[in-house]
Amino acid sequence: MATSAVFALVPEAEAWVAHLRERFDPAARRGLSAHITILYPLAAPETVNEGMLRRLAEVAGAMSPFRYALTHVARFPGTVYLAPKPASRFARLHEACAAAFPDEGAGKHQTYIPHLSVARHGQGEDYGVEAELAATLKINGPIECLCRELVLMENGSGLWRSISAFMLGNDAPAPRAS
Repeated sequence: MATSAVFALVPEAEAWVAHLRERFDPAARRGLSAHITILYPLAAPETVNEGMLRRLAEVAGAMSPFRYALTHVARFPGTVYLAPKPASRFARLHEACAAAFPDEGAGKHQTYIPHLSVARHGQGEDYGVEAELAATLKINGPIECLCRELVLMENGSGLWRSISAFMLGNDAPAPRAS
């Protein structure tokens, strides 16, 4: 089913996780680079409109860019991921997006846990993904990152593509088309 979603892309992590995500995360094979999901799903791509873009621009404009680090490996059932610290800024972005779109987003009643998925659907644990990520962090230290924008993407063609990006802390809430 085609949908749209709001992500914080994490280009700083690509060098460390792209080879693993390509093998073990189906979203990577569909064009979604390393990211932390902020709100999923948002809406069917054909229903995204100027009002929604304005609301996302307002949410992003009200938040300042922030630094964080991917500090450790963790897991959900079927998912191996890198956890960001501090997680609270991502939680605030999620809460603000959820408040701006109260009828959207799966798991509205579930606890939001920011994470960068590396292996999903149980694929990674059989291939040592967790151990490889832990070793990478031990040798190189945490992956230092900067969250400066939110990206609205859609997967109507089967591949993820950017619709618009919204700079954090932008006083003039106008979306940047991608």
